[in-house]
Amino acid sequence: MSDNHIEKLQEIFRAVFELPPATDVSGMEQKTQEQWDSLGHVTLVAALESEFGINLDTADALRITSFETTRQLLEERGVGTPVYRS
Repeated sequence: MSDNHIEKLQEIFRAVFELPPATDVSGMEQKTQEQWDSLGHVTLVAALESEFGINLDTADALRITSFETTRQLLEERGVGTPVYRS
């Protein structure tokens, strides 16, 4: 993922979980974040879909358990990867 996309992902995490702008979210995990309840999870998934123009199915949503797993999922979906056309 490009630095710009990672920054955007960090902004989404901060906004969804109402964290201060300077909060380092790169190590955030669902099991250690009190605000990351079921409503927070649904809000995060909706924000990711909206911002990155993707659709996440239930299996994808269940994989999102940390910042890192979210980043990996977005990379797998091609977010931040240049599209080359021949």
